[in-house]
Amino acid sequence: MRRIFLDTSYLIAVIDRGSDLHQRAEELSQELGVFAAVTSEMVLTELLNYFCEREATFVT
Repeated sequence: MRRIFLDTSYLIAVIDRGSDLHQRAEELSQELGVFAAVTSEMVLTELLNYFCEREATFVT
């Protein structure tokens, strides 16, 4: 199985429907198919900081 590193920008775009890149991130997710996600503590910290600083429209 492919392992793909997920950066902060991608995770924000997937989670935040209000992101300008949300639609593209959804398309890319479909293109990638099944994969093992890899990320880092720093990416998760940046992700949490992003959502703490602004109001987001979350995917449900």
